Amino acid sequence: MNGNEWEKSIHEALKQTANQVKIDEVKREQMKYAILRECKEEKKMKKTWKKVVGIVAALSVLCVGAAFAGGKIVGYRSSSYRDNDVREYEEMPKEIRKLGYEVQIPEKFTNGYDFSEGQVISVDATDEAGNVLGSYPSLDVFYEKEGGGMISVSIHKPLAGQDEEIVEGEKLDCDGVDAYYKEQEYLFVPPSYELSKEEQALEASGELMVSYGSNEVERTRSKYISWEEDGISYLVMSMEENNMGAQDFLQMAKELRRMQ
Repeated sequence: MNGNEWEKSIHEALKQTANQVKIDEVKREQMKYAILRECKEEKKMKKTWKKVVGIVAALSVLCVGAAFAGGKIVGYRSSSYRDNDVREYEEMPKEIRKLGYEVQIPEKFTNGYDFSEGQVISVDATDEAGNVLGSYPSLDVFYEKEGGGMISVSIHKPLAGQDEEIVEGEKLDCDGVDAYYKEQEYLFVPPSYELSKEEQALEASGELMVSYGSNEVERTRSKYISWEEDGISYLVMSMEENNMGAQDFLQMAKELRRMQ
């Protein structure tokens, strides 16, 4: 399979995932986008495939069925193509200008996470029938650390006309701004996968988020901290195993805030 066919197959899987996800199945937690990405690395002329990110990001914790001027939002969808990734930190200011407003991102956090790549993507808000009610740009940046996996930073402005967001999680003081920390279990499964009764019960209770479209069954725990300031939503998130907790994410949030 060549690169274009690979990207196309991922894109189709994402569309299927977005169509299957219903916000009321996960109660007050709303999906922002689903991304399944594969990275092809080259080491000493030998090509190997490595799964870098399989992520369903809860970019913002909204009320169920958030009201919008054009209808009722029940989901979000987006796709990301690696060819569009910016891999040099010095080139990110040009990419960030696509947002239409100014934000700053660090090249490195004090806990050792270094800039890896980033890009501005377009996110669609959809209704029950899959119709697009509105779209907005979102900045997604990834940081890596030896032995610590990957951390993502997402920044966006909510759609104009959307109801005020209702957040959940542990409330923390981020230098005078309320930030919310939460952990969530995720299950990534192939499109044909059938949930067990136990998994169905966990999904119905909101304890488990299920994402269809991966090529294997994988279970992981996300950790994230989110806040809003000056009409902009921020999120720092991990979908990989690490020893970080609420205070670690709070420190990263403070460092990001101080740059704005």
